[in-house]
Amino acid sequence: MQPFARLDPATVDAIALVAANLCLIGFIWIVVRSLAVKDWQLIALIALLCVSFAPTLTEVQNRNFQVLLLLISGLLLLAWRRGDRWWAGVALGLGLAIKLVEAPLLVLGLWGRRWWFVTLGLGTWAVLWLLAVPRLLPEYLFQVLPNFGRGSGEEMNIAPLGAVARLIHPESLYLQGRGVDTPVLALTATISLAVFAVTAWRLRGQASSSCCSCR
Repeated sequence: MQPFARLDPATVDAIALVAANLCLIGFIWIVVRSLAVKDWQLIALIALLCVSFAPTLTEVQNRNFQVLLLLISGLLLLAWRRGDRWWAGVALGLGLAIKLVEAPLLVLGLWGRRWWFVTLGLGTWAVLWLLAVPRLLPEYLFQVLPNFGRGSGEEMNIAPLGAVARLIHPESLYLQGRGVDTPVLALTATISLAVFAVTAWRLRGQASSSCCSCR
């Protein structure tokens, strides 16, 4: 944020708000294009669902980088439907440099044999991290990263971990404790593995059907 340090805070705030809205609009446009949606009513429904989702509105109002990750997710969807694209790897690397939430997509890229996607994703990620704050990288890797997955059950946590924490420890919704213990972590890991297994099974079935139709 140093380039904006000398600007008026109100100006920076306005620019950030416009940028956040542009990211949201760009995401909607990319998703509609990647799914080849032609019906204007369905397009309107997709746009309405996106702009009315409360967590998304909160991120836009807070000018959060999560909105940029949303735009990157749309680019990744578009690239995945078009094959192995180098620019998808660059986009993924940028997203990983901002937040590691999209790291599982590397596994999906390996499974789908999208080598440009995986290679450039890892390369862009590493370069951006090394250029940003190289002296803080060891601290992040050995002190911050090991504590990942230790969120809480507060209402703003929309991750599966937060949902499980609120289910088992309802008091965590009101910030009375974090609500994350060994059973919560184990159940969340089980759900994640189940989702991964079902996704792999479904994708494998689609790939087999495509091969049979080609023959």
